[in-house]
Amino acid sequence: MNTIRKRKEELQWFAVYTRPKAEQKVKERLSVAGFDTFLPMQTVVKQWSDRKKKTQVPFINSYVFVKSTQKNLAQIYPTAGVLTILKYLGNYAVVKNYEIENLRILSTNSYSLTTVYQRPTRFR
Repeated sequence: MNTIRKRKEELQWFAVYTRPKAEQKVKERLSVAGFDTFLPMQTVVKQWSDRKKKTQVPFINSYVFVKSTQKNLAQIYPTAGVLTILKYLGNYAVVKNYEIENLRILSTNSYSLTTVYQRPTRFR
């Protein structure tokens, strides 16, 4: 019984679902609240008819990863921009440490992993 309780109290990664385009703000708010957060970003080149611009966008839209105990997850819900925490079969879904490390490697990769986003042209 102690091992089950001990596992629930250890820090684990969870995926927090946010409002669209609110990932950065939620990450900042949760960091200020004392949570360890991770938001993998990628560089995207957005192209307009007259220019190109490099911007940083989340690797996974509307998700921020938070390291916490299951007991403290209830403190995340009142944060502005948070919609829910990802669940699987009625329990909070735990993101494995190696999955977070893989995302860290992808997001900090020195090779150019840029995506070109071209705004759609309007038909007249």
